[in-house]
Amino acid sequence: MKKGKMALLSVVASLLLALFAGCSNSSDSAPQTNPTTQDGGGNTGGVGDDNGPSYSITIEQSAKGSVSSDKATAKRGETVVLTIAPEADCELTSLSVVAGDFVCTATGSGNNRSFAMPDRDVTVKSVFGRVTIFPSTAYEKIDSETMGGVEYDRVKFGDWPQSVKAENVTIDESEISRMGDFTYCKGSDGFWYAKAFENACRSDYKYSDGTIVNRWQKNSYKWFKVEPIEWRVISQNAGVNGANLKKMLSEKILTAKGFDNNSNNYKNSEIRSYINNEFLNSAFSSAQKRYIADTVVDNSARSTLPANYESMTEEQKSYYNNGQNQYACEDTTDKIYLFSYREADYTMRRTTSGGFEGWLKRRPTDYSFACGLWCGDDNTILQNTWWWLRSPYYKDLNDANGYINGGKGSYYIEIDGKYISVRIITNGNGGIVPVLRYDETGSASAGSSGNALSESSVESAHLKAEAVDGGIKYTVKDLGETYKDNFWLEVSRDGYGTVGRIICEWNDKSANWTGVYPFVNAGSSYTAQFHLYDAQDVESQEQVKIKATSGSGEMNYAGDISASLEVSNEKISCAVVNYPPYSMPVGAVDKKFYVQFFAGEGWVVATLSWDGSWVGELEFTSLVSPDSSKKCVYEISSSEPIYSTLKNAMTNQYPNKKLHAQFRYRYRIAGLSAICETKVVDAQSIEPTVWRQ
Repeated sequence: MKKGKMALLSVVASLLLALFAGCSNSSDSAPQTNPTTQDGGGNTGGVGDDNGPSYSITIEQSAKGSVSSDKATAKRGETVVLTIAPEADCELTSLSVVAGDFVCTATGSGNNRSFAMPDRDVTVKSVFGRVTIFPSTAYEKIDSETMGGVEYDRVKFGDWPQSVKAENVTIDESEISRMGDFTYCKGSDGFWYAKAFENACRSDYKYSDGTIVNRWQKNSYKWFKVEPIEWRVISQNAGVNGANLKKMLSEKILTAKGFDNNSNNYKNSEIRSYINNEFLNSAFSSAQKRYIADTVVDNSARSTLPANYESMTEEQKSYYNNGQNQYACEDTTDKIYLFSYREADYTMRRTTSGGFEGWLKRRPTDYSFACGLWCGDDNTILQNTWWWLRSPYYKDLNDANGYINGGKGSYYIEIDGKYISVRIITNGNGGIVPVLRYDETGSASAGSSGNALSESSVESAHLKAEAVDGGIKYTVKDLGETYKDNFWLEVSRDGYGTVGRIICEWNDKSANWTGVYPFVNAGSSYTAQFHLYDAQDVESQEQVKIKATSGSGEMNYAGDISASLEVSNEKISCAVVNYPPYSMPVGAVDKKFYVQFFAGEGWVVATLSWDGSWVGELEFTSLVSPDSSKKCVYEISSSEPIYSTLKNAMTNQYPNKKLHAQFRYRYRIAGLSAICETKVVDAQSIEPTVWRQ
């Protein structure tokens, strides 16, 4: 690598570290405030009033942890520092500084908080919770049912919030357990409960206990009992490993969501992303995920047709656009999926002939009502309601078809479980009835939360690699004073080229540095190229290669994504379609999404290498979070400095090269000084013709 480019990357790394150093850590307390701003009592924080009286600070004792103050009394405006000391396996869940009805704001994070002393005595109250491992439900048969001469099992597997808390049950928020996106607390009845915001679709909807489901305007929360998910085994067949794979359909509507805000393409839909990420990770433990097989899901036009389509008359086929569906998409590989039109129609016909008409009728859970499940206008029909299929309708719906405002449509099961109809994808939160295939051998991939193992640790003179839970751990060692205090690792995966980069500024070369690169796929080999420099900017390189024998999760997001890049005299437009929910490693903080620009020809398949020179980058500051599925577009106007930088580079320095954009995530691992970068997607290289005319 040339010295000029080395220096540029060194500067970029230093600037990025400065940026991340300025980011505040998340906290379970109130946001940071300036210590000289007023508190709720009209007092000013900072230096105390030397001439005023002192007020007492009382620490109320709590279980599972303690809080101590740096002083027993303080004058008005004086800063009081609190030290938090949770017991092992516990954490602070709430902290308040009160004087009667007066509440004083305590700021800070980690094991330290502070507040400005008001003009009164205060009491510090704290609650610590013991964090335990949630006891998730393993596969267990409940009973069976014979239908049409075939026996079908009903089973329990996984857990999900379902029934609203009974009035006589109290919640102990000091007993905590976590599962995916949920934090559970222990109820006085011995069950775990999840707290959820109420967002009723209508004001007259009721829970199973007869109480009203509040609408969002009430700003109300309810607790819901976490219960085993019940499934119906609807078919069994052999898997590739010879195991018996059981196809299972949920017995209830577990939650509610819209299909997507823009598209009825199932592959790119928000509903598919949700069930394969938030739902999967919150309903099943890592161990349970190993029993959920990957399923190749048929999303062809044929899957959007009735099971007896081939035997229909030509006139009947015309009702289904003669088998053509412009919104059908590529097949997907999923752990959780929804029924297609064809699967649902086949099940309806089979169960009806077996004397079980309406077998696809599904009851909603209380939790699904809180999530905005739309049931209809008649309160008497709330015993059952409709639920989404994954199959898109073949044409757009409009006012002429009787659909107000129009839009793209998707099929759904009607409330009686006997018919399939069409609904606009944005018209109401529909029921979600998930489907999965259970692999009795437990040999399925566990997804991004699975442990990673390797053949053995490997090392060079200054670099060691070993697979750990959630990724590959790299240790930089024995550098001494010969080398500079910044370096980076470029991580590549066999057959994929560079997949990420770890950058570090290292201030203590007497100690080893450790960083973790996440996302490990079983059977994949990863090579880390270690770049470091001496005082004269002379680069040295070392390589270590390691093969993962287990683990899964390389860029683990639902759906393929694509990117585009356009240049005009007015702006540069960068876009990512199906912006991926990103599986971060444990402890990831300061998550950013940005685009890097290169001059070159892009990816060279023949050599499995990338041809290009870095010419600039831009963080997508307008994006809320890099953890949600969406389409994002970022436009750079011609008045912005980076526009001129790119234009000049492509016109003067690289007049014969194309402009290339690469979208990346950047984040840190809590407790480590490393900055990690992971490539998300490349936009196709373009010839910036407008700049060269």
